[in-house]
Amino acid sequence: FPPRSDGNIITTPASRYCRALWSSARGADFHAPPSIVLQSPPVIQTIAGRFLPSFGSGETYAAHTLATVAFPGAGGAVYLGFAPLLGYWPAVRLLLTAWVPGRRLTELLAERADTAIAVARAAGRWAARLHGSDMPTPRSCGPAKQRASLAKWRDTSAEVADLADRVARALVGYEDRGRPVHYDHYHQQVVESHGSALVLDLDEAGRGDPAFDVAHFLAHLELLGLQHHGDPAAYHDAAAQYRAGYAETAPWPGDEGVLAAFAWCKLAQQLIHRNAPARDIDYALAAGRRALSSA
Repeated sequence: FPPRSDGNIITTPASRYCRALWSSARGADFHAPPSIVLQSPPVIQTIAGRFLPSFGSGETYAAHTLATVAFPGAGGAVYLGFAPLLGYWPAVRLLLTAWVPGRRLTELLAERADTAIAVARAAGRWAARLHGSDMPTPRSCGPAKQRASLAKWRDTSAEVADLADRVARALVGYEDRGRPVHYDHYHQQVVESHGSALVLDLDEAGRGDPAFDVAHFLAHLELLGLQHHGDPAAYHDAAAQYRAGYAETAPWPGDEGVLAAFAWCKLAQQLIHRNAPARDIDYALAAGRRALSSA
């Protein structure tokens, strides 16, 4: 594994990595034995590994990801919480990070935990800081990438194809804002950490429109409310706090109907592939059509 930015190198018997490699399918998470150490403190008790889907994902994460990373911003350094980076193996696209203790926002919301609202607000602040930073990444996550995704999703179903075609037409000529984005920002990627939010899985990050990140997050909250309680508005308070956390850190990037429609189209095709209940699929498609009509 390559050196970390401070010169430390991961050291552990290679056989342990081999067992992990052979026992893990590409794209799956695994845990290594709790004996990973660096040449100098701290001791890492547990690691998490993931095979990344494309070249560039690991470089995006590895280039700028440690426990807390400072990026240049308009008002000085912008600090963001990530899972601590341990190493990246480019030849097999294997990314290793420290295991992050804590509970996901998904679980906190499901249990109506008192901390859920505070963590949702912290997630909004985190997103605003990311969008206002100058995160170094060459990947484009703008309209061209989105139209390419829509073309792939057309084969999911006739209903998805209709929505995908309409969203693709709306994206023609759409401005690429070129700001840092997470691009897979939603409740399951947010972990409660000492009352604040630590965000996972930056492997899809790039530059695009912050309005997509927030639309994606809010669409997922709406769908989760439907799935957990049969009510899309069940997590309205969490959504409001997410907006408030963002707005207290930076101006809200806007409610762009076409980007919300893209987020719902993405959700619809994912739900179909997962054999989700027809109620959830129909809701996602209808929500996408509503968002597009408001664009």
